[in-house]
Amino acid sequence: MGRPQGVEPTALEQAIGRYAAEQGAVEDVYREFLIADLWALTGPEGTSSHPADFQMEGQEKAQIWVCTDRSAMPDLGGADFVSGTVRVNGYRLLPLLAERNVRIFTQGDQMDLMIIGSRAIEISAPEITDAMRAAAAQQPGSWLSVPDQMYRDAAREEVPEHAWIGAYWVDEDGTLTGRYRLNSDYRPSPTTLGFPRPESMLEGLLHMWAAGYVSDRSMLMTVARSEVALLAHEDGTPGTVNLGGKTAFLAGTSPKYLPESQAKVRADVAQLKSAFEEVDLVIDVGTRHQADIQGKALLRAFEAIAAEEAQPDQGAEAQENVVPEAPPQPPAPPLDPRERFIGSMLAGAVGDALGYAIEFHDIDMIRRNHGDAGLTAPVLRDGVAQISDDTQMMLFTLEGLIRAHVARRIKPVDNDPVPEVQHAYQRWFHTQNQPWSQAGGPYAQRIPQPDGWLITNPQLFAARAPGSTCMSALAQFAQTHQHASPQHRINDSKGCGGVMRAAPVAVWSHDPAEVFYAAVGTAALTHSHPSGYLSAGVLAVIVHQLIRDVQLEEAVRIARELLLRWRGHEEQLAVLDRAVELAQQGPVAPEVIKDTLGQGWVGEEALAIGLYAALATDNLRDALLLAVNHSGDSDSTGIVCGNIAGALHGARAVPPEWLGSLELREVIETLAGDALAEFSPGPPTDPAWTRRYPAW
Repeated sequence: MGRPQGVEPTALEQAIGRYAAEQGAVEDVYREFLIADLWALTGPEGTSSHPADFQMEGQEKAQIWVCTDRSAMPDLGGADFVSGTVRVNGYRLLPLLAERNVRIFTQGDQMDLMIIGSRAIEISAPEITDAMRAAAAQQPGSWLSVPDQMYRDAAREEVPEHAWIGAYWVDEDGTLTGRYRLNSDYRPSPTTLGFPRPESMLEGLLHMWAAGYVSDRSMLMTVARSEVALLAHEDGTPGTVNLGGKTAFLAGTSPKYLPESQAKVRADVAQLKSAFEEVDLVIDVGTRHQADIQGKALLRAFEAIAAEEAQPDQGAEAQENVVPEAPPQPPAPPLDPRERFIGSMLAGAVGDALGYAIEFHDIDMIRRNHGDAGLTAPVLRDGVAQISDDTQMMLFTLEGLIRAHVARRIKPVDNDPVPEVQHAYQRWFHTQNQPWSQAGGPYAQRIPQPDGWLITNPQLFAARAPGSTCMSALAQFAQTHQHASPQHRINDSKGCGGVMRAAPVAVWSHDPAEVFYAAVGTAALTHSHPSGYLSAGVLAVIVHQLIRDVQLEEAVRIARELLLRWRGHEEQLAVLDRAVELAQQGPVAPEVIKDTLGQGWVGEEALAIGLYAALATDNLRDALLLAVNHSGDSDSTGIVCGNIAGALHGARAVPPEWLGSLELREVIETLAGDALAEFSPGPPTDPAWTRRYPAW
């Protein structure tokens, strides 16, 4: 197959061509690969943002297949496991390449090439400079992180975690060694990617958005407030075009991005609002920062802008004869991802503790025991608000994720944390009065006793009404040594035991589709019905988005879109939509919750009730009380609501008197802090850390 007529070769294709003609170095090919716009072929249904592995006969390492253009996609011979493509660059693939190679398909198969993964990682390491040597001399025995070009002159505390390229080890004498580790979260900036100097603020923002430095929401809000150049009719009104079967306004941040021969007009995007129900917007078509924006997404952005502008003016005019008030307290610092994640874990445990005391009570009994308002504070036993098996399993999920990440740093085999989380669940199974020799399964054959820090906390060795499905599934794994999965079903349970422990998976990846996939995998270890594991994916993605400062309604929308990619989503989707609709009424009676959303004993209902309570209230206390005061599985709806509301409002919103009595509070805070350290750009590497979180 030759090159399509009129199509210019990309910079990567040119480098490959020079190398093939023995007129260029292979290192130039690798450097272009790192920054090139590529389309990676993706994996199974529901994982469309995760590159697929291709295992070729006679090849030791799996391959990732990428195309320099969608027209270069290879013929897969009818393979049905590939669902599409995802846009990537070589830098974003690096975390996968220690054990993989990359096959590049070009617009002309005579230039196809294989990238050796380990060589790509080696070439990606930044060149050591005199400034780096000087910095190393000031920090012996540590890792020296290297920032992206765009942040070379910035203070280190101003560099976001995704802007660190990687780090070199500095020996005890303050000398840089050749030992290098990449940052798996690194995103090359527009500067590194070779974007041209932007000519407008909007173009600059689109550059940052295309590089992953600006969220979709921020991009949409900015576009909605911007002026653009548009193709126009002869009368000067904006015209539309047909692009790939969709009707769209063709816009440019500058007229240079529109066809020279056609009429143009400048207009505010807001002037096009009435058309966006049916028409999309495409900005700077053909560029690396091209933005294909759904009209309905812009309508949601306009609604968000209107809501912001509707906020009352906080200023007040001076009034005569009014005694001056005391100086106002400085505003609280804005919520950051750390506080949101710790808040999610703590509030989840508080919600669990609230609900555990009334888990098996109907609303009439709750009112008889606690008054017409129902439960209004935790029930204390010996001064302690006890947590249930829900929080226990949430903690072991988080520990499993930490250990999986430690293992991937040492040997990046894959991006699947399920084996380590399974191991963690077998350790939890041991705490439920099960001998390790029987509970550990294959892991007990390797070590005589369970290892790691979490299992050393004696308070975890308490049986708090563990779910029968979880217990039987883990007992089955201990005997068979086979992981359950959506493909390998072990039961037909859709109980809430999968979703109630899923929120920690929010830290696993920056990619919400990978988070959804990982949460599904961890829940499916015990629950094989789609509603039992898809509910876990939805919850993890909602928390994932909230800790990144995404609005709750938008987080739900993103999770909903990912849910639609999975088979068997219909039941979960229906009750999810009912929860969102019910929340528009605000807090309703427990009887209405039961009639509309169910009782929470199954995954889709527990998620729906917890989400409804967070959506229908404006503070964490009210959300948790609304979530647990009903006839049903109150601890599971409480933990789900707490995970969401804690990420939404932050740890500061948890009532101090509730935190003060919370069982295992210090363990929860410590483990959450350890997770944030492990998933940071500079995770701990000392031997004490790997003893705390063994990587095997």
